[in-house]
Amino acid sequence: MNNEDKILTMLETLVEGQLKTDNRLDNLENRFDSLENRFDSLENIVLRMEHDHGQKLQMLLDSHDANIKSHQQLENRTAKLEATVEKHSAEIAALRVNS
Repeated sequence: MNNEDKILTMLETLVEGQLKTDNRLDNLENRFDSLENRFDSLENIVLRMEHDHGQKLQMLLDSHDANIKSHQQLENRTAKLEATVEKHSAEIAALRVNS
C-alpha cells in the first residue's frame, strides 16, 4: 500500500467518523428540541396553576374577610341584645319589688 492509498484510507475513515459525529449531533439536536417543547409545555402548565391558585387564594382571603365582618356584626348584635336583656331584667326586678 502506497502513501496515496494510506491517505485515502485515512480520509475515508475521517469522513466516516465525521458522518457518525454529524448523525449524533442531529440526534442530540432532535432530543434537545423535544426537551425544549416539553419544558415549554410544563412552563405553561405551571403558569396556569399559579394563576388558578392565585385566584383561589384571593377568593379564600375575600371569604375570610367577609366571615370576619359577619362575626363582628354578630358580636355587636349580641352585645346589644345582652344589654337589652340586662335592662329588662332590672326593670322586671324593680316591678317585682314595687308590687
